[in-house]
Amino acid sequence: MKQDVTKAKELVKSSKIYRLASDTQNLSKQFIVKGNKTDYLVSLPDFCTCTHFNMICTKEKYKICKHILACKILNQNAPNLTINDWQSYIFESK
Repeated sequence: MKQDVTKAKELVKSSKIYRLASDTQNLSKQFIVKGNKTDYLVSLPDFCTCTHFNMICTKEKYKICKHILACKILNQNAPNLTINDWQSYIFESK
């Protein structure tokens, strides 16, 4: 789990997380995380399309992958940003 926290923090700093617009206030809890080989859909609080989540996390006590954790970190730090403000927040908070 400690390694996942470190990897999640690296993801947050990498600016590879994009919030999806889905409602009138643009306060979606869905994200795209750009991976090295493919992109992953994360839907908070507890879903990711990555292999680790689907093959391992669903069977473990800690049902969270680095992608979900990274999105939770960003969402906790900036929960009410609109889609227009989201990218500015990510790039300026490095």
